Amino acid sequence: MKLTSLRLHNFRQFYGTTPTVEFASGNKKVTVIHGINGAGKTAFLNAFTWALYESLTPGFQLPEQLVNIRALREAAQDEIVEAWVELSFDHNGRQY
Repeated sequence: MKLTSLRLHNFRQFYGTTPTVEFASGNKKVTVIHGINGAGKTAFLNAFTWALYESLTPGFQLPEQLVNIRALREAAQDEIVEAWVELSFDHNGRQY
């Protein structure tokens, strides 16, 4: 399996819909994810595990709070706030 792209919507620190993150391909072999503490690197990792396995890393604090707090605060009473992860990958010549 080769990961090709990831997009998030109201997932943890990521408010709204993120731009699509395209992973290295062709001659580029590595994609580097870096940032300061609290920037969302672990949330980014958990987006993969949540999308692929419906689970989170063991050290993930407050797994019941996957939905972005700002999105919840801005929502009207009884409004549904969506949080989703869109992961694209290639496997055995097929795109998913």
